[in-house]
Order: sequence, then structure tokens, then C-alpha cells
Amino acid sequence: MTDAIKGVLRDQLLFSGMIGANLSHEINNVLATIAELNGLTEDLATFGDPADGVGVDKLRSITERMDVQIERGKRIAKLLNRYSHAGEEGPQPMDIEPVLSELTDLTDRLARLRKVEMEIFPPDKRISITAQRFDLLHALFRLVWLALNAASEGSKLNICCTEEDEWICFDITSDHVGKGVESSAKAFETIDRIARLRGGDIQSTIGPDGPWSISLRLPKQLHPTGALTG
Repeated sequence: MTDAIKGVLRDQLLFSGMIGANLSHEINNVLATIAELNGLTEDLATFGDPADGVGVDKLRSITERMDVQIERGKRIAKLLNRYSHAGEEGPQPMDIEPVLSELTDLTDRLARLRKVEMEIFPPDKRISITAQRFDLLHALFRLVWLALNAASEGSKLNICCTEEDEWICFDITSDHVGKGVESSAKAFETIDRIARLRGGDIQSTIGPDGPWSISLRLPKQLHPTGALTG
């Protein structure tokens, strides 16, 4: 096993840890909000006047806010469950659009922390790739991570996918000024190694002087982890 392959395998473990930590933070935020709202209901029960109609309205408002958080928690748990089973799936044909949607859900908190907005532009037609879902998510996560490292605060990242012969191209562009190559050098090295071992390549025009773009090109038949060479 080459050093390049070992590096990708190590990065898959790091990727899993980052996603797990990210979603667990989100769940903790939900639980903290529910705990705070529960404290408000206890205050109303202890100090409220049963004859006070305003107290009833406040209680109704609190329970509605709790319901919102419960639904949010369910969505996060469902996302975490789906992601956790990605490694069990073998190579199979899959539509790109739902994978991109899952990716933005997994990275939403990371973008918010950096005050960066992400928007997916769905492809004009159905685009399919044959891959292990975990491997594809890993590669696309590292593409987004590169973009987040390059993006300045307040930026908007436009994510799209196109099909070119036997290739699928994932492009991220921004009209905002980037941070420059230095801030994203390590992230570029990581996705470059992943792209080459998966049979693709990565190109970027990241710079501090104006709009920039990143393009990840992958084969329609993505090289699975068990068949990596190089």
C-alpha cells in the first residue's frame, strides 16, 4: 500500500470524525434549546397565575418553539443515520443531485460558522455516477472544505455539476474576493491526492484579487477504495 493510499484512508477517518462532531454539535444545540424552553415552562408553572390568560399564551408559544426544535432534532438524527450507513453500501449507480443535497446538509454548520452561504444549482438533466456513496461524499466534502478555506467572510459559494463525455465535473465558484492560495494550500493538497487516486483531477483559480473557481473532475465510474492503486 502506497503512502498516497494510506493518506486517503487516514483522511477518510478524519472526515468521519469531522462529520460526526459537526452533527453532534447540532444535536447538542437542539437539546440545549429544549432545556432552556423547559426551564421557562417550569417558571410559568411555579410563578404563573392560573387566572392569567397571558401565561397560557406564553406556554403555548413555548411548546410551539419546542416542537420546532424536536423536528429539527429529528432531521439531524435522520441525516446522521443516513450518513452512518454510507460506508456499508457498495458501488452503485446514483443520481448526483440528492448526493449534493446531502452534502450541503452535512456541511451547513461549517459554512454558517464561517459566515459563508452555499447554494446548489441543480443540473439541467439527470446526471448519474457509479460509486460508493461514502467515497463520493468524502471527495465532495474535501472539495467544499477547500472552498470554505478559500472563501472570505460573507461570501456565497455556487455549486453546480455538469457532464462531459466520460467525466462529471463539480464546480464551485464565488464572485467574492478569496483569501488567497496560502490559506487553502493544505486543503488543496488533500483533495488533489483524493482526486488523482479516484481517477480524476482538480483545478482552481483561487486568488485574493477577485472571483475564483474550483473544479473537481471525476470519472463516471469512480475508483472504489478497495481498488485504489498509486
